[in-house]
Amino acid sequence: MLKGKILAAVTAVCMVLGSTACEKDDQTAQAAMEDLKQINWWADINAEISMPDGWTKEDFFNFFVINGETLTLPMTLNELMEFDDKFTYEVTAYLDDTVVIGPAYNYKREKCFVVNVLYNNKNIFSTHIYSEENDEKAMLDLPMGVFIFDKDLCRDAGLDVAAACGLDYNSTYDDMEKIFGVLAADPLISNRFKYQFNDDEYLYFLFFYINEESGKIETFHVGMYSLDQPIEKE
Repeated sequence: MLKGKILAAVTAVCMVLGSTACEKDDQTAQAAMEDLKQINWWADINAEISMPDGWTKEDFFNFFVINGETLTLPMTLNELMEFDDKFTYEVTAYLDDTVVIGPAYNYKREKCFVVNVLYNNKNIFSTHIYSEENDEKAMLDLPMGVFIFDKDLCRDAGLDVAAACGLDYNSTYDDMEKIFGVLAADPLISNRFKYQFNDDEYLYFLFFYINEESGKIETFHVGMYSLDQPIEKE
């Protein structure tokens, strides 16, 4: 289980640092886990969520292939625009600790930018970028929280998107299952499925929307979170 892996890692560090550090780090890890349990409705924190067979974090970092080139995560807006200068952005809001709009972007009232990512001046997805300061220039060098690529939006913008593992918009649920195993159905959206796994550093999430008529992937949604980062709720 994720909790066991986290606490095991903490214990290993404590053997080197001593009992005082151990007690402090153990309390920090447990507190982080409690936070995740309270706000993360779509992640079963107590479930066994080990990595898929043969996968490493590098496979997740290099999940997307954009116009034939690998998009390496985590990525900032500046890096995305250097990757392809047809990418641009629009800041739609800065949420500070006085703004309360529900947990979608503002978990624990963490300060963040809400940003639309565009390609060829067409909106591709909305993401969040956590920042303690309302400084748009500095925000450009902070990592984006999620990447979402929808078939129709990408087609309209002239953006070719696929997954390095072989999945694309012609792939079906069976294709996903061959790579990741059985995916969990979303309790609120019938055609959305998610896969969740972890290593010693991150929780990883893959969401797939399946077109109910064609049975093929319609949207790729990827998120990656460490224990000291807020977890997005939808």
